[in-house]
Amino acid sequence: MKDLQTAFSVSGNKAIPSDTVISNGSGMTIEDMVRTEVRAMVRTWMDAHLPSLVEILVRAEIARLRPNS
Repeated sequence: MKDLQTAFSVSGNKAIPSDTVISNGSGMTIEDMVRTEVRAMVRTWMDAHLPSLVEILVRAEIARLRPNS
């Protein structure tokens, strides 16, 4: 945490470089943490919604391709 505070105080009003390590223990950047969290959220959303979306789209495509009787 102290490294992050130091990075903020050294940079002044400038943006923190994207490769700034926020934890000496894990070596993960903020971008790595965000990517991991977003990936998990997208996976959860897709697991919940993708099957029904695919079914709706497949039914619509079959209806479009089926000749009118």
